[in-house]
Amino acid sequence: MSSATKLKYVAREVLDELPVPSGPNEHIVRVIATRGNNLHEVEFPDGQRILCMMPTKFRKKIWIKRGDYLIAQKLEGSEKLNLRVQAEINHVLYPDQLKELRAMAIWPERFRDAPVSTPASAEAQSVRKEAQADGNEDENDDSDEENDDDLFQNPNRRRYGGPVDPEDEDDDEDDEDDDGNNDEQDQ
Repeated sequence: MSSATKLKYVAREVLDELPVPSGPNEHIVRVIATRGNNLHEVEFPDGQRILCMMPTKFRKKIWIKRGDYLIAQKLEGSEKLNLRVQAEINHVLYPDQLKELRAMAIWPERFRDAPVSTPASAEAQSVRKEAQADGNEDENDDSDEENDDDLFQNPNRRRYGGPVDPEDEDDDEDDEDDDGNNDEQDQ
């Protein structure tokens, strides 16, 4: 299976399904911090903070930021063995899924006051648009007009100024040299 096909299936699974914690080891958790190497520090409903690992099927396909909500499964025996990583991410929850889980009364009491929209909502919208665009590629092949407004913008990168006006650059070329003389006067 090609990587594009895998991305399509993972995106469909993450966005279209309604994940519900099943079993005693699955919990809704909040991301506290990212620790690198696909490790995230999460807070469980009981207040416990542990490291959580992202499975390979989500890596480079789904991004998780501080404040996002996940469904994580505690690894059996990890506490007895004193392992650093004690849980694994099963699902990433997006705003529409959060609303449905709250309506089903599955939402943990500790996270009740948190806002429904998460920082990942912009990413969720961009992934949905990509998935819809993949389905509608044949219809939009004739359009030459490119619109970059709907592209995902990385919130972790600084946005520098706006477009540069080329007329401002031309004014500097006609100015005098550093020693105060024009080039024409030196000859």
